Amino acid sequence: MRPEKIVISGWGPYKNKIEIDFAKLNGRGLFLVTGATGAGKTTIFDAVTYALYGNLSGEMREKNSVRSDFADPDMPTYVELFMWHDGKEYHIVRNPEYTRPRKRVKNGALTKEKENAVLYLPDGKIIEGTKEVNAKMQEIMVLDYQQFKQITMIAQGEFARLLTASPKEKTRIFRDIFGTGVYEQFTQTLRAKSNELYGKVMEQRHKLEEDVGMLLVNRRQQEETATLFELTEPDNWNYDAVDDELSALSKITRATEKELQKQCDNLQTETEKLTRTVTERKLENEQIERLILARKKLEELQANQEIMRKKQETLERAKQAENLLPYKVKAQTVEEAFLRTKANLARLKENEAQARREFAALTPFGGDYKELWQSYLEVCKNLAGKKADVDSLMANVEKAFREWEHAKEIFLDADAYCNEKRKAYGEAERVYRFAMVGVVARMLKSGEPCPVCGSTEHPSPAKEEAGVLTEAELAAMKEEVEKAEKELSGKQSKATALKTVLADKEQQLEKLQEALEKDTDAESVLRKELIAKTSFDEPDFWIMDFSRKEKMVQENRERATQLQAIITTAAEHIKEMQRDIADRESAWQESAKEYAIATKAAGFSDINEAEAALLTSADVNRITGELEGYKKELTAAKSVTEHLAETVGNKELCDLQPLFEQARQLGQQQDEAQKQLKSAHTFYEEVKKTRTQFAEKLERIKVAKEEYGYVKDLDNLASGNNAKRLVFEQYVLAGFFEEILRAANLRFHKMTGGRYEMSRVQEAGDGRVKDSLEIQVMDYYTGKSRSVKTLSGGESFKASLALALGMSDVIQAMNGGIKVDTLFIDEGFGALDSESLDQACQTLTGLVEHNRLIGIISHVPELRERIDCQVVVEKTNSGSTVKINV
Repeated sequence: MRPEKIVISGWGPYKNKIEIDFAKLNGRGLFLVTGATGAGKTTIFDAVTYALYGNLSGEMREKNSVRSDFADPDMPTYVELFMWHDGKEYHIVRNPEYTRPRKRVKNGALTKEKENAVLYLPDGKIIEGTKEVNAKMQEIMVLDYQQFKQITMIAQGEFARLLTASPKEKTRIFRDIFGTGVYEQFTQTLRAKSNELYGKVMEQRHKLEEDVGMLLVNRRQQEETATLFELTEPDNWNYDAVDDELSALSKITRATEKELQKQCDNLQTETEKLTRTVTERKLENEQIERLILARKKLEELQANQEIMRKKQETLERAKQAENLLPYKVKAQTVEEAFLRTKANLARLKENEAQARREFAALTPFGGDYKELWQSYLEVCKNLAGKKADVDSLMANVEKAFREWEHAKEIFLDADAYCNEKRKAYGEAERVYRFAMVGVVARMLKSGEPCPVCGSTEHPSPAKEEAGVLTEAELAAMKEEVEKAEKELSGKQSKATALKTVLADKEQQLEKLQEALEKDTDAESVLRKELIAKTSFDEPDFWIMDFSRKEKMVQENRERATQLQAIITTAAEHIKEMQRDIADRESAWQESAKEYAIATKAAGFSDINEAEAALLTSADVNRITGELEGYKKELTAAKSVTEHLAETVGNKELCDLQPLFEQARQLGQQQDEAQKQLKSAHTFYEEVKKTRTQFAEKLERIKVAKEEYGYVKDLDNLASGNNAKRLVFEQYVLAGFFEEILRAANLRFHKMTGGRYEMSRVQEAGDGRVKDSLEIQVMDYYTGKSRSVKTLSGGESFKASLALALGMSDVIQAMNGGIKVDTLFIDEGFGALDSESLDQACQTLTGLVEHNRLIGIISHVPELRERIDCQVVVEKTNSGSTVKINV
């Protein structure tokens, strides 16, 4: 990283925006930052570090406290860095969190400006956000914030941090720089693989022992497993002996299984023989029992012969009665027609009577009173029209009255206003007339005659009253009075006209109401006449409006016409049906007579006996089925009885209980033998399976132990369990560290006049420690090595500077993606004497020849004389400024 330009705004002692253009150094890589204490020299390095990492170069300063106290409220606080890195140009803008005035509020209210960062990449892309920019800068710089401070930024009070850092801290720094984390990962992988293989060995052992243990579960009391129990006692396993014992146990269990199988086969033969005997005896008993049952059933069937004969007679009588059904159906059909016609006649007569009653109710609307109804409806029609006209005219009268009332109120208001104007004008005119004396007195002059009395002396002239109107003002008031009188006259004319309109409408309303009253009287007279002549007095009807009355009278007349037609038609039908009923009654009597004659011919005493003999189709089917089933059962019973009697012969029933008891005892013996055989077979299979698995797992253990031995040796070697107590990564880092020390000693030896040389401590003082990045120095004055921590302040600064420069050389030589093109040194030179200062400056001057930029902050006067390029920070009461001297 090589800075091109840094912009600092409202930051620390810098009130305004300042720019430090490193390009003005004209290629001179070594420059001095000088100025008074507190002027803001370290702030420049803080700004560079903050732009790169969002943190400051020193640990005593906080990024949220960098807002300049000198800055104006509108001046923003931020840093802007332009830099080159690995041949590419980058641009970074960052601001910390700080408090500023609100932009849209002028009452002094404050708000917080949130921390933010923006990174402009060489390809034109832009990354915004503190976390996002921090991650990208870490990727670009490779070094993190702490590593950058220790390698590139030797801050005030921290120049010896890397020199005296613990081995663990050095390991963390060098791991990221040289990428040795892969060796640590390799070591961890070896350890994980070793643990994994050890786990596999133990897993196979546990499984092997578990298999044998499962075999011995619930068999501790068996004699054949006693030896195996002794060989598998905890901490006393002998895998070879167990394998031999499993082989012997397999042979024993196999022989036991064969012997038990032979016993089971013998018992099975005896059982089969006994089963055949029982089956034969059982079959004979079943045949004898069937013969007994067959004889009993045959006897029962023969006892029911008389019942079956009577059912046959019932079936035949039902067939004879069924032949009479056509006569019965004919008689019933003729009878039903007669009764149906008779019922229709009764309903028709009832309908006719109902129509006559309804027609009688509609008589008042009939033709005899048609003209009277017509007159009444005409009067109602006129009355309805006049009522509507009265309602409309009354609404107009009310409207005219409201308009006249409104005009009257306006007139009265105008009259009051006009009277006020008249009164005011009269009063003003009266005052003006009385005040004329004072006006004339104002015109009197000494020595001239009075226009009233002619006297030339005016000892006591009248005084002019105050507040008297002028003639112009009095004329204006008169004009207002005339205007008010004119408006009053117009409003009076309008009110009078509206009053005339109202009177006309009221007169029209009165005449219309008189005509309405006459029509109302006429309606009342006709109503009384209708009630008297027709006896029609319905209260609801008289209060109906005209349209409903007219509609009701018309509907009733139409209904009366319809009822008259219905009555006439019904009377004609009644006559026809009365003639038809007589014919149907004669036919019914004839068919009944035919039915009675046929019943006697069929052998029945009367119709009731014939109908009682009838059966339903279900009863016929049931009785027929019973007769046929009886015949079949009787035939079958005779055949079965004869066959079984011939088969059984003279055999008798046999008692099977002794045979069953013998079979039960034999079955128990067989079950017990099968149970023993199953147990023996199961144990044999378990022994066989366990022996096979035991041999397989034993072989796996041998293979796993062999592989585990190789990996465990490598794990011990890489993990530091070796003679030198070095882990693999420390071994590799030691090589890099020694390269750094060799490069550092090239400057350190020169800066110390050949007295000191740094080297790595070869052996750790603590046997438990497995790293070796401690530094010791060889003091050639004493010929002894001692800890680097024993160096003085000036010597520590030289060692730290040499170490930082040596690390820079090695990092770039390794080309691990890290470019150390810039070195910032904050103080530390004050501890050097003149000779050491010359040596340090010569060393730094030699470095800038390799295109490096080295900035030094120092108060040492000798450095201002030795270094021409200077960034001068000038301190004032209102903030600091910066200028570059080359």
